[in-house]
Amino acid sequence: MDVRVLKHHVRAERILDSILYEALIAQRALEDDFRLVVVVVIYGDADLRERLQSRWQPRVSHCPADVELRVLRRDDVRCEAA
Repeated sequence: MDVRVLKHHVRAERILDSILYEALIAQRALEDDFRLVVVVVIYGDADLRERLQSRWQPRVSHCPADVELRVLRRDDVRCEAA
């Protein structure tokens, strides 16, 4: 698990590119027995969520690796004690 806090969209886009590249390398190394779920939690309204999803989803969809993108608002995330 990797958790990052990002405040600037330019840095976030570079991180996404890095994640997609690493996913491709991992899938090749694991001979297709690989799936990555990228979960983005935003501190904004539904409009921000939709804009981010529409901007990032095409990039994720074009990645040859098996990558799923989930964009959630902070209010929609529940943390439960283990």
